[in-house]
Amino acid sequence: MRSGESIAIKRQAGDIVELRKKLPQGATLVLAGNSKDGYTGEIQKAKLIEKERTVNGTVISTFATAALDMDLPYALVDDFVDLFSNRVEFRKDISTGDTFSVKFTEERSVDGSYVAPGIITAASIKLGDKFFAAVRDIGPDGTVQLL
Repeated sequence: MRSGESIAIKRQAGDIVELRKKLPQGATLVLAGNSKDGYTGEIQKAKLIEKERTVNGTVISTFATAALDMDLPYALVDDFVDLFSNRVEFRKDISTGDTFSVKFTEERSVDGSYVAPGIITAASIKLGDKFFAAVRDIGPDGTVQLL
């Protein structure tokens, strides 16, 4: 365990009969049994639901700061920059007041808890009077690309 992580313990007649710890990707480690007979462990994988979400933002200092302030997952901030890097120099071309939009998927557990970012399905950025956009497309041969 790391600092800040928690576990749930179930006790019965003074004995620990179950221990649960959340794992990445929505899974849970479950140890069950008792101190006399021992414990068995299993990893229960969570049923995940893919949700679509859109983030719209306005740059105040940097694109990354604005995107993270709007709760765009860090991995997707990198994907967004990579997506437009052949047309936009993010350190030089971005100014205060420029706007962006990112439509993406994310994985959530059945109870609605966030698990992991998915993929960008559409994105745009407006730099002054210049507008750039990309949309995910699946070709007839099954290849995926952003246009």
